[in-house]
Amino acid sequence: MIEIIEVYNDWLDHNQDQRKKEFKHLKGRFSASSAGSCYKKNIFKLFGFKEKEIEKRSKRLLRLGTIIHEDFEKAMEHYIKTRGDDVSDDYEFFIEKEILLDKYNVAGHLDLAILDKKRQKLIVYDYKTKGSYPWKLQFGRNPKPKTMFNYEMQLATYAMGMFKTEGADFGVEMALIYYNKDTSVMKQVNVEETYAEMAREYWDTLNNWKDMLNISEKYAEGNSEIRKEINNLMPREEIVGVPFENWECRYCPFDHICTKGE
Repeated sequence: MIEIIEVYNDWLDHNQDQRKKEFKHLKGRFSASSAGSCYKKNIFKLFGFKEKEIEKRSKRLLRLGTIIHEDFEKAMEHYIKTRGDDVSDDYEFFIEKEILLDKYNVAGHLDLAILDKKRQKLIVYDYKTKGSYPWKLQFGRNPKPKTMFNYEMQLATYAMGMFKTEGADFGVEMALIYYNKDTSVMKQVNVEETYAEMAREYWDTLNNWKDMLNISEKYAEGNSEIRKEINNLMPREEIVGVPFENWECRYCPFDHICTKGE
């Protein structure tokens, strides 16, 4: 008998391998999607240390988010195709655009950006999916937290990249589009432009940590001495940003090699 659930799990692994090959050219750069998260996690990832195996259920949850992202992408493509000349004079659209910030050694792919030529505005969007419990924490009667710091920082990083290449003469607006995976309720949350400066400070600090280590990515992968050097320079829970929030450690793919020193 064919185990259909395992067939799907195997396909998810295959799909992830294909994505790694697709983005191989970005190896050696920090990921924009990690903006605002633990500095040390980003350092371990940059230097190629082996990540913990993701649980099958978590892989399926991540795929669900990807499917919703793909639907948004197709929806925007349909909008552009059907509106045609009605929107081409007033707007320019960027969907799944690769972002490179060489100054900070950062790369990523934004979900959507729109140049509003009439208003002289660059609007950058990012799509986020949530289950009902985290949705309630953010949007319930007594929200906690009122913002998702790493989401705003990620969005601001994309805005930095777009502003540099496409919107230098435009004002910038940012918004997160939330989708509740359990109820299909959606919300748009506008994000203050001040996060762009916070993102710049974040990437500056992260690059300073990298420079202090003075390690070549080429020789770092799996090296126990380099792991020890990272742990001694950046002891867990003893430095601001390592981690920013205690919950980060529970989901960190490098939790198994991160210590307070060796």
